Amino acid sequence: GDPHRSILLYRMAKLGGGRMPHIGSNEVDLQGLDLLERWIQGMPKRAESDRDESIERSNAADSDWLDQLRSTSDTMECSALIAKLLSTQAGAFKLCRSIDRNELATSTLGMAIEQAAQHADLSTRELFERFLSPEKRIKRLGSYVNPEQILALPGDVSAGRKLFFETDSMSCKNCHQIRGQGTAIGPDLTSIGQKYNRSQILENILEPSKVIDPKFATVQIETDAGQVLTGILVRKDEKLTVLQDAQNRVTEIPNNEIVRIITQRQSLMPDGLFREMTAQQLADLLEYLHSLK
Repeated sequence: GDPHRSILLYRMAKLGGGRMPHIGSNEVDLQGLDLLERWIQGMPKRAESDRDESIERSNAADSDWLDQLRSTSDTMECSALIAKLLSTQAGAFKLCRSIDRNELATSTLGMAIEQAAQHADLSTRELFERFLSPEKRIKRLGSYVNPEQILALPGDVSAGRKLFFETDSMSCKNCHQIRGQGTAIGPDLTSIGQKYNRSQILENILEPSKVIDPKFATVQIETDAGQVLTGILVRKDEKLTVLQDAQNRVTEIPNNEIVRIITQRQSLMPDGLFREMTAQQLADLLEYLHSLK
């Protein structure tokens, strides 16, 4: 296998949105990365007929650039090689792991971290953020949020809208619609600012399971075949029960195959979605949602 093209490994190596594990860890586990990398490398190689020549050429180019970077001390050449590696996700990840293994000269190391920290791609910046000194890292909220601090911050509606719809690490649009945009799994938020004040909206973000609209209660269905399905009840008639899950998959289950239906106390919206946000980002999102009237 190719560990440098593993999404799992990449997400474990970065900070910020999409980081794994999502809960319980704020630092990258280098021993865990090494273990998984060796495991992926030990996987059987693809059959000749399944090989992608363009990927192989890209891998070879990345390896060649990395070898050159390790051996040169020319500043201009180093900068150009770093830029080439950072231009692809796999190349950036190879450079990151090379830093983990202390394979770069001190001057080259500083240059690589500086270029990565200023990169246009957010996921690239987040991949290398852990190499920055603590004071230069993004101050994310983590598991505990002081609501009064967020409510006291002035938010930006435009920035909040961009967070909702355009930021890959935010999953709001995957479950909610605003004026027809997004996915209709959870409540429509088109007029949420009319229904709730700022404090109530923030509470819904921080504690999604505190108050759940019965129409959007999560149910768990167990079938006579031992299958367990979780989602929101779309409809139930004499013959079928229809369930919609968090990935927007709709499943029809014949009623005569259902052993039990249990209503959950936990919202389908996960806890802690704010952990990787900054206080200002949460204030911006809050301001945008409150403006929807």
